[in-house]
Amino acid sequence: MGDNLTAAEYADREARFGVVPVLGKERMYSLFDTIFVAGSYAIATWCYFQGASLAYQMSMVQALMSTFGVCLSFIILICLIGVMSSKYGIDHWLLSRAVWGEVGTYIVLVAAMFSTWGWGAINAQMFGESLVKLLASAGADVSSGWWVKGLGILCVVLGLLVAMRGAGAVRVATRIMGYLLVAIAIGVVVLIAISPDLGAAWRQGPLAEVEPGQERAAYMLGTEWNVAFVLSWFPVIGALTRLVKGQRQAHWGLWVGYGFMLAAYVYIGVSVAHVSAAGGAEITGDPTAYLLALGGPWLGSLTLLLVGVANVSTTAVGLYGTSISTKILWPTWRYEYVVGFWAVVVGVLTLWGGVWEYYATFLAVMGIINGPAVALLLVDYWIVRRRRLSLRSIYEHGAYRYTGGINIVAIVSFAIGIAAFVLVYNPIDYVVRVQSVFNALTVSGFAILVSGAAYFLLSLIPPIRRYLLRDRAAGSTAVC
Repeated sequence: MGDNLTAAEYADREARFGVVPVLGKERMYSLFDTIFVAGSYAIATWCYFQGASLAYQMSMVQALMSTFGVCLSFIILICLIGVMSSKYGIDHWLLSRAVWGEVGTYIVLVAAMFSTWGWGAINAQMFGESLVKLLASAGADVSSGWWVKGLGILCVVLGLLVAMRGAGAVRVATRIMGYLLVAIAIGVVVLIAISPDLGAAWRQGPLAEVEPGQERAAYMLGTEWNVAFVLSWFPVIGALTRLVKGQRQAHWGLWVGYGFMLAAYVYIGVSVAHVSAAGGAEITGDPTAYLLALGGPWLGSLTLLLVGVANVSTTAVGLYGTSISTKILWPTWRYEYVVGFWAVVVGVLTLWGGVWEYYATFLAVMGIINGPAVALLLVDYWIVRRRRLSLRSIYEHGAYRYTGGINIVAIVSFAIGIAAFVLVYNPIDYVVRVQSVFNALTVSGFAILVSGAAYFLLSLIPPIRRYLLRDRAAGSTAVC
C-alpha cells in the first residue's frame, strides 16, 4: 500500500494493521473463517513434535484423555479473552492496559511474545527437515546441516511475503492451507488405521521407561506440556478475534480451531509416534520419517510436500498476529517494519536451533509467563471490573496510569504466580518439587489459580479496590 492514502484508506489500514477499533460492519471473519485461521495456526507440524514428546510420557489411551481433556477445557480461558477483543474490535493487549497499566502492558507483552516465538522456529525447522528428507529420497546430497537451516529461513521468508499483504492475504492463504491440513490429517489417520502395528501400539505403554510407581507423575508431566501448549496462543489471540463478526463466532471459532483441531492433530502425532515405535522405527519428532514409512515414498512425499507448504501459512498467521499485537507498543511504526522485525527474530531462532533441543524448557517458560498473565486478565475483566472498562483511559493517559504506568497489584500477583510455579516445578532441570500439587493441578494450572486468587483477594481490600477501579470516575463503558 502506498504512502498517498486517503483518510478512509488510512483508517482502514490502521483498523487492520494497528490499534483503531474495528466496527462490526467492517469485520471480515465469519465463524468458518475463524475456525480455519485459528486451526491453520494451531495444527501445523509442530503438533507432531508435541505428540512425539507426549508419547514418551503416556500411552495412546492416556494421551487421548490428556490431550482432548486439556485442549477442550483450558481453551475456554483463551476463548474468554477472544470474546473480549471481539466485543470491542481491538487487540486484547490494549484491553490489558486496564490490568497492567500502560507501561506494565509493554513489559508483559514483550515477555509473552518472546517466550512463545520459539514456535516459529520449530515450524521453520520442521519445514526444513521435511524438504531435506524429500530431497534425499530423490537422491540429492543434503547431508550438510545447513540445508535444514537454509530451508527453514526460506519458510520464514515465504511466510513474511504473505503476512506483508495483511489480513486479507492471511485469510485466503489459511483457508487454502486449512483444507490441505485437514486432508493431510485424514490421510494420516487412514495410514494409521490400516497399519498392522496399530494393535500393538494401542496396547503398549509410554515409549520412555517409567519407573514403577511413577506412572502418574509421567502422565501429569505430559499433561502439563499440553496445558503450556494451549496457553501459548494467548499472546496473538486478540489480533484474530478483533476481526471476527461476532462474539459467538469468536468463541466457537476458537474452541473448534484452537481447541478441538489442535487436540486432534496432537493426538495424531501421538498415534504416529506409537505406531512407528511399535513397527521398530526411530522416533525423532519429525513427521517426515513417519509418513514416508507409513505411506511409502510416493504418497509420503506428496503428503509431506503439502505439510511443508502449509507451514508457510502458519508462519504468515504467526507473523501477522504478533505484529498487530506489537503495534500497541509503537502505534506509529509501519506494519511492514514490525512484521519484518519479528521475521528476523524467527530467523535467528531458526539458525540457533536451541528451541528444538530444549523443548521442555521452552514449554515451561511459556507456562510460567502465560499462565499468570491469562489469569490476571480474566479475573480483572470478568470479576473485578464486571466487564466495565473506560475506553478513553485505554487510549489516553487516564485511569490506567496507576503508579508510573504500572499496576502494582497486578505485578505483585503476577510475581506470586511465578513463585508458585517455581515452588512446584524447576523449569530448567524438569524436576517436580511438590509432586502432590503437580499431580493434582499441573504446575501451570496451579500458577493460574494462585495468581488469579491473589489478585481477587487483594481487590477485596477497600483501598486497593479504589486503586484498581479508578476508571469508575473516568466514564466506564458497559460491554455486557
